[in-house]
This record gives sequence, C-alpha cells and structure tokens, in this order.
Amino acid sequence: WSTPIEMNGVDGLTMLEEGLGHNGVTIKSQNYGVQNYYQYTGSDYWYGQLSNYGINNEQGYLIETSAACEITMSGTIANPADHPITLLQGWNWIGYPVNAQQSITAALAGFTPSANDVIKSQTSGATYYAGYGWYPNSFVLTPGQSYQYQSNASENTLTYSNSRGFDVVVENAPMHWHNDIHRFPNNIFVMATVFIDGAEQQRDDIELGAFVNGECRGTTKLSFFEPTGHWYAMLIVSGEEGEVVEFGIYDGSSDETNMSCLNHIIYIDNSVVGSLNTPLEVRFETKEELHVYPNPIDRNQPFTIDIPDGETIKEAMIINTMGEVLRCESGALNMVMRAGIQTAGVYTVRVVCESNKVYHVRLIVK
Repeated sequence: WSTPIEMNGVDGLTMLEEGLGHNGVTIKSQNYGVQNYYQYTGSDYWYGQLSNYGINNEQGYLIETSAACEITMSGTIANPADHPITLLQGWNWIGYPVNAQQSITAALAGFTPSANDVIKSQTSGATYYAGYGWYPNSFVLTPGQSYQYQSNASENTLTYSNSRGFDVVVENAPMHWHNDIHRFPNNIFVMATVFIDGAEQQRDDIELGAFVNGECRGTTKLSFFEPTGHWYAMLIVSGEEGEVVEFGIYDGSSDETNMSCLNHIIYIDNSVVGSLNTPLEVRFETKEELHVYPNPIDRNQPFTIDIPDGETIKEAMIINTMGEVLRCESGALNMVMRAGIQTAGVYTVRVVCESNKVYHVRLIVK
C-alpha cells in the first residue's frame, strides 16, 4: 500500500490506522511496524516503532487485515517531483505518490535503471533490459499500490513522472488459472521460457502456472521480447520459505493441460529466478494418462503405478532432483513400488514400457 495524498509523519499513520479500524492487524515498512491489539483489548490500540516515525510518500507498506476494507485518506494530492526515492542496492519497498495509473515506461520516463533491475507488485513485475527498456512494458503502476524494486546500482534516485505522455495502459489477458495474492505477504520473481517435448514455445496462448501441492500460486501467459527473440513467462509466485513450486501448462489453442513438467524450484522469499539473458527453462513432456497413488506418500510408504491400457511396464525408476536413480524395478501391467525414500521432497517416477513409450509423473514424499 502507498498513497498519492501528501503524507509526512505520525498524523498520516494515525489517519491510516483509523481508516483500517478493527480490521487492521499490522502495518509495516521495510524497517518498522505497528500492530493493532484490538483482539486483546477490545479497542483499537496500535503499538510499535513505526509510531515514532509515521508514514511518507516515498515508502511502500505492507498491511495485514482481518477482513476486506476500504481506506479513505484526505488531504492534498502529492507532487511526485517533491518525493524523490533513494534506491539502495538490493530490495527497496517504494511508494507511488502519483494520482494516475501509468505504464512503467511513462511513470519512469526520467529515470535511468541499471541492467536487470526488477520491479514487482503482488500480481506482476517487469525487468530492465539495457539498450531497450522495461519488459514487459505493459506493466502498470496504480495509485494506492506500493512496489518492491530490486536495484543493481549501489545507489540511485527515482523520481516519478506524471505526464502520461505516449502512455498505453494494456488490459491484462484473461487467465485459465487464478491465485489468491492476499494469502501470503511475500513472493518471488520468475523469468522463464517454456519447452514442450524439447521445442521452445512461441505463442501467446500458452499459459504457465506455478503450484504448491496443487494450489495455484501464480500464472501468466507467454509474450515475445524482440531483442532476444524469445517468448517469456514472467511469473510472480506467492508462497512460504522452503515450499516446492511445481509448474503446469495450459494450451489455449487445444484447451489442454495434459503435460508432465520435468523440473521445479524451491521457494525462497523475494528471490529472483532467471533473467532475460538466462531464463529458467521450464520443460514439459506430452503425456498419456499415468497415475501414481496415493500421492503424496509418507516416507517408505509403497505406492501403485497405474499405466494406460495395453501397456506393460518394462522398468520403473524413482529419480531425485539431481537426476540420480534411487530405485529401479521391473514390472507388469500395474506395479506396487516401495519408494524406500527417507527424505521428504518431490521426486520423478519414470516408467519405460515394453512399447518403448516413456512416462513421467511427480511423486511427493511428506
């Protein structure tokens, strides 16, 4: 959250706290925070170091609420020229003291980023490509929102433009999957290319989704970037430290999601995975129906492999994330396999049939 209303100090924080009322739980900047003790005292009582500093237009803030609510702030509209923002190397929580929605190209028209700088919201993001500009340039900054900016310069100064000159605000394309961005306070930035059966996908009707235990945590469609000649999926993925993030793919041309992903990542708060020059390569294989059940399993728990009709298993393997075969067994039409796995994680079950068809499926060990 941030505000285009002129704010500088404790009075602004008090207005924000009163606007949140009983619904407010916590407010925090990058350095300080306050907590509402309403649930303990029966009345709104905010306590924390942020009370000594208040709020300003340069900062971005994270707000936790117990229920949806609207905040009304009153005062004079801020002039962005009066609120330059100092960016230090690494992540910066920044406000948006502009009372107009703008594309990133217009909003940062007078600012010189460093190569591979990243800006992100709870839903989307963009990265700076030297000699070209921001990608995607459809990224929009909106009044009332705050942003996180990863700077690669030791120090830089950002002052927003407010001209909207040559500005185009692009509507987001409808998505097959949806995620709740308000469940988690943090997220990661993923820049990926997508491959199916070894072929890089170059279509805007391909959607890449990120999932944790089957729950969507972020989704986006491929878009073309002319300087590199690649089609990228730029994902903002919400989550918690250490979670295993898997990927799914939706083909809008065929209305199918029947693909098996060959890789995954581990969620680390505010990490950046991949770049325009070295994207994460998310690889899928076309698959026919292959199931393992139960899935997830406990450590050392046996599971059943169910293959398509007419197939006979030649061998089945359990493979870890390093590509090491942990177990290999020969089988028949269906196979009960003992995993023998001592470590929780995500593994690949690879099945080779007598027909020489190869199937893959993810196995989660709790």
